[in-house]
Amino acid sequence: MGDDPEGGRLKQTETQKPQSSLMPPVLIALIVIAGFLALVSNLPSGNRGRDDADVPGYEEVRVQGLIHLVVVKSDDREALHRIGEFICRDQQVCSVQFWLDRDKVPFRLENIRDDQVAARVNTFWLNRNTGIDELMR
Repeated sequence: MGDDPEGGRLKQTETQKPQSSLMPPVLIALIVIAGFLALVSNLPSGNRGRDDADVPGYEEVRVQGLIHLVVVKSDDREALHRIGEFICRDQQVCSVQFWLDRDKVPFRLENIRDDQVAARVNTFWLNRNTGIDELMR
């Protein structure tokens, strides 16, 4: 092996550092993004309602998939139907659940309590594929 005191092995220099795996930073980024999306999906979506002749006032508290959770000023059937049609105007399939008391709107439908169900004043269903466009109560 002659002149090579290392016996044929390459000598590691300061510029040759072992490469670390990119997996931990990527996993951390994915976890942070997933957490952010979970948080954002439960934030209030703001007041997209209007106080005008066509669409009575409402507040869309949150959206879970195709289901909109909404607080309204009145349980008038005609007003609820107009609000439901307005909220679902750009969707093929949609549901709007209505409450008069914002404190009764559930944070997640999976955890809805009996008192929250009882406080729900109506539900609007729209399915353009089957022709359903109605209030349930």
